[in-house]
Parts: sequence; structure tokens; C-alpha cells
Amino acid sequence: MENLENIKKSDLFKGMNSIEIIEALDAFEFRTKSCKKGEFVFNQGDDVYGICVLGKGVCTILKDDTWGRENLIAKVEEGDIFGEVFVCYGIKKYPVSVRAEEDSDVIFLNYGKILNGESDIDRTLFVKLQKNMVEILALKNHILSEKIQHITRPNTREKLMSFLSSFSRSCGKKYFDIPFTRQELANYLSIDRSAMCTEITKMKKDRLIDCNGKTFRIIDGK
Repeated sequence: MENLENIKKSDLFKGMNSIEIIEALDAFEFRTKSCKKGEFVFNQGDDVYGICVLGKGVCTILKDDTWGRENLIAKVEEGDIFGEVFVCYGIKKYPVSVRAEEDSDVIFLNYGKILNGESDIDRTLFVKLQKNMVEILALKNHILSEKIQHITRPNTREKLMSFLSSFSRSCGKKYFDIPFTRQELANYLSIDRSAMCTEITKMKKDRLIDCNGKTFRIIDGK
């Protein structure tokens, strides 16, 4: 199957071999959608079909407010899944949009069929999928909690320091690459791009951070 190696990266299929993954995909009645850069995988308000696995490319999850302002929710890379919360909670319309940031292949999985007991999937495989899904939802909840901590900080510098500190800890490296452009980072933290860039320059001058493009280093003040 095309993109199988990238699909194997998905936490949904953790602990499964290629044969089990293909069996699961068949049980999910999977379908694939290819999107060119700038095209939408689905739009806010579209009917929910199932959860998605990104087989190839990079996508962003976006939410528009009443005035059409775009808010970046998350960035999705090969092997990542998205849309699982809507399926598990029974939401009928996608409350977000997903846009391809480069040519991408997305695999849609009818997870609701398995949740509702409408599949004859092997019991052992079913247990693995359910266990993996619980872990994915727990991780997504943790990531959302961290984002709330970042965006509720009182000012731009505090938001940046909260995000960069958290990302540095998760990477465990002196130098680390963030997955966002400057505009994407500003959208993610709900701050003005120009004000954010000015603050990054000040933080470099104050010897709090060093950075070049997407590469950052937090300078130890001790």
C-alpha cells in the first residue's frame, strides 16, 4: 500500500505489524484524498466522515472566527492523526478546517464503524486500536492544556518564554527546531506577528534566547 511506511509512524497503529495495519485499514473502510499545496482536506462545517492519518505532506488545523480571522490550532506531519476527537465525541460537523501546506495525502478512516461494533475486526486487534486511541486522546489533552498555559500568559514575552521552555524540555536538546514559521507561531500563540518579532529581538538582546530561523536555544541564566 502506498504511504504504508508513513502510516506505520502513526500512534494509532503502534505495536502492529504491516499485516495487522492493512487489516485495520480494511476494517476502517479507508479512503484516500490527495491535496495540492493550499487546498483544504476539509472545511469547517463539512460533515464528519472519520479520523484522518496524514500519509504524506504537512497540514495545518485552522479555525476561523465570526470575522474570518484565522487561528492556528496545530500543525500535522506525516504519520500524525487528526479529527479523532470529533468522531469519538459524535460531533457531526467539522468545527475546524485542515489545509495542506505542501502536497499531501490523507487517509480517512471510518472509526465510528468500529466504535459502534459494526465491524468483524479481530478482537486482539480491536483492543490494540482502542488502547492506542486512549493514549492519543490523553496526549492531545496534555498538548491542549500546555497551549492554554502559553496563551493565557499576560504578555508577548511571557507567552514566548512559556512556549519555548516547554518545547525545549520536550526535545531534551540544547538547540531545537520549532515546527512553525514566524506567522504560524504568532497565530498559535494568538499574538501580533510584528510585536512578537520585536519581542524575540529584545529577548536575544537580553541574552534570554538565541535563534536563527526555526532553530532556537534558551540561554541558561545561571
